[in-house]
Amino acid sequence: MSDIPYRFQYDYPPEQLDSRTTYADFFPPLGQFGGPGQPWPLAYGVAPLDFGAYRDRDLLLVAEPVDPESGPTLGLFAPLGDLSHPEGGEWGWKGGKVVIYPAATVGRSTSNDDTPAAIYVHGGLPASPNFASSLFDGVDPLTRSRPTVGEIEILDPSGELDWLLDYVWDGARLSLKRGRRGTNFSTWETVARFTTSGLVPALDAKRFALRDLGWQLQGPLHGEHYKGTGGLEGDAGQAGRWKPWALGWCFNAEPVLLSAADQVFQWSLGSSQSLLAFKHGGVVLPVHADYPTYEALAAASIPSGHVGTCLAHSLARPNITLQYGIRVDVIGDADIAYGHPGPTTRAAIARRIATARGVNRLDDTADIDMTGFNRLEIRHAAPVGWYFGEEISKADALDLVMAGILGWWRIRPDGLLTVGFVESPSIGSSLSIAYREEGMGEPRVVAIGAPRAGTAMSWRTNNTPQDRDELAPSVDDATAEILSQESRWATAASPAVATLWPTARTAFVANSGFWNEADAALEAARQQGILDVPRKRWQWPMKVDPYADLLGSVATLTGFDRLAAGAALPLLAIGIDAQGADEVIFDWWG
Repeated sequence: MSDIPYRFQYDYPPEQLDSRTTYADFFPPLGQFGGPGQPWPLAYGVAPLDFGAYRDRDLLLVAEPVDPESGPTLGLFAPLGDLSHPEGGEWGWKGGKVVIYPAATVGRSTSNDDTPAAIYVHGGLPASPNFASSLFDGVDPLTRSRPTVGEIEILDPSGELDWLLDYVWDGARLSLKRGRRGTNFSTWETVARFTTSGLVPALDAKRFALRDLGWQLQGPLHGEHYKGTGGLEGDAGQAGRWKPWALGWCFNAEPVLLSAADQVFQWSLGSSQSLLAFKHGGVVLPVHADYPTYEALAAASIPSGHVGTCLAHSLARPNITLQYGIRVDVIGDADIAYGHPGPTTRAAIARRIATARGVNRLDDTADIDMTGFNRLEIRHAAPVGWYFGEEISKADALDLVMAGILGWWRIRPDGLLTVGFVESPSIGSSLSIAYREEGMGEPRVVAIGAPRAGTAMSWRTNNTPQDRDELAPSVDDATAEILSQESRWATAASPAVATLWPTARTAFVANSGFWNEADAALEAARQQGILDVPRKRWQWPMKVDPYADLLGSVATLTGFDRLAAGAALPLLAIGIDAQGADEVIFDWWG
C-alpha cells in the first residue's frame, strides 16, 4: 500500500482488511471527497442567477489560433549565427498568435468604432452551445470526473470559412461573447472561455472540439530536474531526477543527497521557512548555523554531531558519519510569488501549486477566482503541508490538497480557477427553483448511495516511514512507532449508521495535510456530521441559460413533494449537459 502515497481509502486500516474492503487509488474528480447529507450546501451567498439571460441574445466566437505564417524575420543570417538560409534569403521564427472572429449567430458587417472594426463576421454560430461537464459520475464522488467536453459547430455550406484551415488550432483559446442583436460586439459580455483540441472541417460546417482551461493543469507540478553538474544541480548520479518541492508543514521527508563529497542534502527546489528537525536514523541533530549559499555551507566548519543549513536553498549539511537514513521535518517554500509569502494554509498552497511554477502555470492575476480562494482561506486556516518527492501533475496535486476538507476545484465558464468545500447543512442555499418553472421536466432519482459509518482523518502524514532496523538504537519505542506509521488518525463515528446500513463504510482520508491532531479531529467531526445520511443523485431538464454557473452551487427545489423530497429540498448542482437545443439537463446531489 505504500506505493500509492496519495489516496482515499474506504473501510478499515491495513491491519483490519477483509473481503468487505474497497479502495480508490485516486482522488475523486475536481478534488471531491465523500458525499452530502440532506442538504449538502457547497457554497453560501451565491447570487441569484438570471436563468433567462440567454433569451433574445446572440453569440460571437472570438478565437486565438496560431498563424504559421506570422512572426518576425531576422534578415540574411539564421539564428545563432548559422550562415545557411532558406530560399528567399530570410530567417524567422514563425507561429504568432492572432485574434480572429470566425462567426456570430447572425452574420453582419461591423462599424468602424466596433471591435472588430469594419469587417464582415460570418453567421452560422448556434445561439445555444453543445457541451457537457460533470464533477463526478454516479452517486459516489470517488468516481472520476468528466472534464468539460463538447463542440462548437459553425454552419458553412458554401465553404466561406475554409480560410480557418490555414491556422493551427491545437490548444487555441476560444471565447464566447453574448449580447443583443444590432449592438456593437465591443459591448457584449464574455460568457465562456474554452480551449480547442482542434478544428474538424466538413463541407457544410466547421466544428471546434472543446475542453475547459483545466487541461492546462494536467501538466507537471513543475518542470525542474537536476542537471548533475555539481552544486545545486547535484552530482552526476542525480542528473535528470525531478526536484522535490516542500509546501507548508512536512513531516519525515527524505531529502536528496546533492553531493556525496560535501555531504549536502536538499529537501526542496526553492527556499524554505524553517528546518524543524534534521534526523539521522531518527535522532535529531542540533542546528549549528544557517548560511546564505551552497558554497558557504559546503565550506563551513560545523561541530561534530551538528548540522548546518542554507534555508535560502533548502539545504542541510550534517557533520556525522552516515550510518542511517536522513529525514527532515520542515516548513517549506518561503519564496515570494506574485507578492504572496510562503504558503502554509490550504488555500495558499492550492494557489501556489496552480500559479507559481512550470510552463503550464495559471496567471495569478487573470485566472484566479479570488472570492473562492478567500472564502477557503477564512474557513480552513489550519496549518497544512505536502511533500512532493516524485513527479505529479498540478491537477493531481490540487486534488490532494482539496481532498481533506471535502473540497473541490474547477474551471468556471469564465475561465477562472475556483475552489470550494462542503459546508454544514444548516448553511442552506440562496437559490430557489420551483417545480415546473423554467421549463423544468420531471425530476427523477438516478442513483442512491449509503452514508458514512465513520470518518478517520490523517494528521502529520509520514512521508517516508522507517522500520525499527532503520533507526538508531537510542531511539525510544514510542518515537519508533510514530516513525513507522504512514499517518496518525483522528476519528469520528456514527454507530447507528453501521447498524442501519450494512454497506456503510468508514472513510480513511489519507494525506489530508493536517499538521495538528486537534485540527484533524475537528474536520473529521465536521465531515461525519454532514455525511452520516444517505445520498441521492437527481436529474431533470430545464430551459435555462446554459452558461448559468450552477456547478458547485446549492439550489432548493420547492413544490415537488414526491420521492421523499419534501416541501423544500436543497440540492448540489454536479453536472450539466447542454445539447445544442433550448434545453439543459442538470444533475443534482442531495
